Amino acid sequence: MKKYFTKILAIAAMLLIGAWNVNGQTETIIFHETFNNMTTTNTTGNGLTSGNTDDTCYVVGGGGSAMKCSIDGTMDLTGGRFATKNLDLTGDVKLYVTYKLGSATTKKFQIAIDVSGTSGVGGILNEEGADSPTDFTTKQFTITTGTTASYIHFRTESSHTIILDEIKITKVISSPIISSFTAAGVSATINDEAGTITAELPYGTNLTSITPNIELGGSAISYTPTGAQDFSNSSTTPVTYTASDGTNTKNYAVTLTAKASASTDATLSDLKVDGTTVTGFVSSTLTYDVILPYGSANPVVTAVKNDPVASDPVITNVTSLPGSATVLVTAQAGNSQTYTINFTVAAALKELTELIFSNSFNAFIKGETVAAYYMAGQAKPTIQSYQASAGATVAISADGTKVVVTGADDVDRELALTLEPVTPITGSTSVTFDGTETWIKTGYAFYADKGWAFAKAVEEETNKRISEGKSRIYFFVGSYSKLTFTSGTVKRNIKVFVNGTELATPTETAASNSTFDIDLSGASNYMVGIYSNQTSGDGGMTALTTTPQTITSAKQTQELGISFDGKTIRNPNGVSLHVFDIAGRLVHASHTDIEMNNQKGIYIVKSGADAMKICVK
Repeated sequence: MKKYFTKILAIAAMLLIGAWNVNGQTETIIFHETFNNMTTTNTTGNGLTSGNTDDTCYVVGGGGSAMKCSIDGTMDLTGGRFATKNLDLTGDVKLYVTYKLGSATTKKFQIAIDVSGTSGVGGILNEEGADSPTDFTTKQFTITTGTTASYIHFRTESSHTIILDEIKITKVISSPIISSFTAAGVSATINDEAGTITAELPYGTNLTSITPNIELGGSAISYTPTGAQDFSNSSTTPVTYTASDGTNTKNYAVTLTAKASASTDATLSDLKVDGTTVTGFVSSTLTYDVILPYGSANPVVTAVKNDPVASDPVITNVTSLPGSATVLVTAQAGNSQTYTINFTVAAALKELTELIFSNSFNAFIKGETVAAYYMAGQAKPTIQSYQASAGATVAISADGTKVVVTGADDVDRELALTLEPVTPITGSTSVTFDGTETWIKTGYAFYADKGWAFAKAVEEETNKRISEGKSRIYFFVGSYSKLTFTSGTVKRNIKVFVNGTELATPTETAASNSTFDIDLSGASNYMVGIYSNQTSGDGGMTALTTTPQTITSAKQTQELGISFDGKTIRNPNGVSLHVFDIAGRLVHASHTDIEMNNQKGIYIVKSGADAMKICVK
């Protein structure tokens, strides 16, 4: 059985009724059903017709299900289904359904597009009973798969009741509009809904001949009238302008009036320095103080008058810094006011972010202090390189107690310098770190669980891990062939530097409580730097086991001016010397002469990569 919805007859009259209009885009109702004047009950089982006809119909499912409008203005849908007529559902289409749950079941309320049977229903809505609202609620759905002949299908499963109050389908349709109307430099107010355009023009404007600047929107392609028009009586008899797309038109009643007196507005709407609005600008504030970065060229001031009929701003820029720029604005009525910008120049920046000494130690820079270290017995290192603010130079003060950063403005910033020798660990040993190791240097800290820790290699404004030395640890050690570290954290990526030279391996620490090795050779002592090479997480070492240097050869000759007279090892050039007994034990380490007359036996004297054998009788 088929029943036509009574409200369909009203649809044709509603096609051009817009719910809203923005830039010529109107949401137009193309289908509307309120179930008014419907009190028929249908209990006849029937199959759904093809669903692609021009009729709106409903068909009741079998098994005693029913559709009924027992209360005028609503319809109970129990195990029933129906479809709208064929509609053009292409473009921007929305479906609005107002409904509530009639009886709570586990069955479903389903909505689909272009589905005529019960299979595949639910592409738009597939809602189980418990999820349906218990009070009348309007839900909106966007239709994206419609064609020029589509229909919407509504269905409830057997024994499930939904009470429908309203179904509405809308489509956005373009219409011709005037989107901009400017006269005598004034942008008019356009009310598309009311069809009006209004503007108050400057004092003295000749209203008898005005040619407005008009921009079209929506589907409009032309407007009338064109050219100059007489608006002198438009306050009582507006001038009609019409926008057209060739088929549809939109009329506007245009009213233009002139102010009764000259404008006294001598304010600015914007004030800029080098293209950027002055911080804190408001039109009522006339004086501003601007601090420019050191080294800035003379700034350029620009301004925008607030009132189109005011004179163009007269700007006097600075010719030297510090100095003041002024902007004079004269209103149409002749009154004026002056805006002033006072410019000063900031001191040159004197930031120090990296300082590397000649022994390759990358200093720890924290606040107003710098700390760096070198091997005991070696000469005090000097500055090798630095990174500082543009134009700044860095030096050590004559007394060696300060790092002096001289800015581009020749003004100094002094940072307290700690530059101290470190006595390396020597001898065959295994050490479990406890935080008292003076031969370990870092900008970070010692932790009971992590040991000597290093932070991730990420520099932040609030945590300067790299420049402060938190991302690296230095170990000052004697003549060893290998260092074996126990890791206090999970495996971390690292870089290793030995006396300033980066090693190819290792590139990572070990798993927690596991070990990793650093091989050494070619020197009598070492500054070993372990640097973080990742952007997350701390690393750390809890213990160290050293492997002594093995002597494989000796030169019975003088090296670097070093000689032995039977009693004393002469070291006139202050070379770093290490003396080992025949068993490989270190017995002396010095940069000066070494007395051996009371130590009979055979010894190996090492200096860097060279060695010589001596016999003390």
